[in-house]
Amino acid sequence: MSSGPVRDPTSTSRPNWFLRERALTEAQSAAQAAVWRTTPTTRAGRLALMDYARFQVALYTGGETDPDVPAYLFRDIMSAVTAAFEADCAPASDTATHDLSGCDLAQLARLYETWEGVFHHLTGASEIPCFTADRYSGHTPAGEALDREYDRAGAFLSDIAEEVRGRTAVTADERRERLGVLIRDELNTNGRPVNDALLAELNAQHER
Repeated sequence: MSSGPVRDPTSTSRPNWFLRERALTEAQSAAQAAVWRTTPTTRAGRLALMDYARFQVALYTGGETDPDVPAYLFRDIMSAVTAAFEADCAPASDTATHDLSGCDLAQLARLYETWEGVFHHLTGASEIPCFTADRYSGHTPAGEALDREYDRAGAFLSDIAEEVRGRTAVTADERRERLGVLIRDELNTNGRPVNDALLAELNAQHER
């Protein structure tokens, strides 16, 4: 009975199984490198990255809970995850900017009051189940869009307050409008007035 072909021990050629194994390893390494280089910008993408990292740990250690991860793999995973979360925390590149220099203090005050309502509405809306996946995984895709607009609304409120802060009030009405915006901004930012200069200005206004 034939036992199959006998390899020449002096031969330098590789067996087919070795060549296939090497090709698979090279493809796996190329795919892994491509994943680590790709920075996800959505929640779904970040979750997929974490799943892939768990898969790689299991592949190299034989179990997801095995802490003995090779140093190079840990470095690659942490670099990719850090980049993903840095991208998530970065300011939106399409943040709207507005030239408020042409607005008088009364217009700025009304604009602040109007946008403050939008800001607080978005704050409450973020708790609607449609926008929140669960207490651990954060927002749904719709919730992520809402959260970005919430950040933009807060930034615009700050821009209005900064414009008002740089203005000099001439009349009593202008002083009231200016102080009204700055006090509201303190409450929205800190929960209570903490700016000593603003408190002194408010007290001086009250004594007039």
